[in-house]
Amino acid sequence: SLCSARDSRLQTSRSRAIHSSSSFWRWLRTDVRSANDSVARRCAASTSARFVLAGVALFPFLLKLAPSLRRDALVCGCFTALGYVTQSLALVDTPAATVAFLGALTVVVCPTCAFLVEKRTDLGFRDAPQVWVAAILALVGVGFLELPSVLAGGGDLLQAGDALSVLQAVGFGTSFYLTERMMQKEPTQALSITAAQVSVTAFISAVWAFCDGYG
Repeated sequence: SLCSARDSRLQTSRSRAIHSSSSFWRWLRTDVRSANDSVARRCAASTSARFVLAGVALFPFLLKLAPSLRRDALVCGCFTALGYVTQSLALVDTPAATVAFLGALTVVVCPTCAFLVEKRTDLGFRDAPQVWVAAILALVGVGFLELPSVLAGGGDLLQAGDALSVLQAVGFGTSFYLTERMMQKEPTQALSITAAQVSVTAFISAVWAFCDGYG
């Protein structure tokens, strides 16, 4: 009888431990899910906050921006904002590795901008093979990333998060190209150009946060 009572107490203790462990992990999953939902809802606010703070820190350099660069810096800032906003939206429901990998398509966007805007003929494969090798490798990498799930029937060719990630590359790639052009004109304006990009991004992301209800 003593053995039976001891076994009964031991079984009761095990049941309580299992129940407590199950309750803990259920609470933890709920808490993590709630945290992820909160992050998703507040991506506009977090993007706005970091760029507003950076804009305030760089504001003295913004005042030193050369007049000849103001229009280009404004356009460049809009593309920079496009990159960061679409990046934040993509990260809501897309793995960070996928967003980062698709962002590598900037290596395709930059030479494409140079070819279309400047009509550069020195970007052919014979003159600049490294540019196109890098672009081809990026595209092959994207193919390895996206095509297996499509061929296996486990996903669409281009989901919303993937499209936003590609749009991120367009924004960043174009801003890189425009930054390079401005630096060629005014090599001493690096901090002022950066301040302009940050300020425009701060303004656009603040409008986004306000419209999203977190302003």
